[in-house]
Amino acid sequence: MVTAPCPVGDFVNTTVYRFLERELEEAAQEDGGRAATRELLAREAELVKQPDMKPLRASIIEGETSHILETLCKGTPGCKAIGLYNASGLAIALSALDDHIAPLGFDDARWATLTAIDAGGAKLALTAAEAEDLAADKHALVVFPAKHGLAICIIREVTRRPSSE
Repeated sequence: MVTAPCPVGDFVNTTVYRFLERELEEAAQEDGGRAATRELLAREAELVKQPDMKPLRASIIEGETSHILETLCKGTPGCKAIGLYNASGLAIALSALDDHIAPLGFDDARWATLTAIDAGGAKLALTAAEAEDLAADKHALVVFPAKHGLAICIIREVTRRPSSE
């Protein structure tokens, strides 16, 4: 099991985790597949270039599940963002903390890497796109798979000082 400052997968808020699992299960019924995810990501890239248009992920951030993720992240030192993704790699909920937002989705190569992670989770280096305004070398992506998708946390790596015993 992965040990990192990520409130999803720490087995503390189990009632909340069951809620998030139900959200993923419900989202699975509307999952349009990888092709639809790629199409939405391309559309998002175009919308971001237009300052007068609301990006797609802005609507996702405004949802109630996203507010739950934001609350979990705020209560966990080192947590920068959390995203909940359907089985096709499209966000169904995103947190926004300190002006950093988890990605709307992932390209095919990154999604293949993320979905290959076992049930115990894993900590990975951030890609440039995932790091956006963060120092990539001081942050990591923590991944927790679920039956109908996965959850990711972007965390600040904490360097532990040696104990003076």
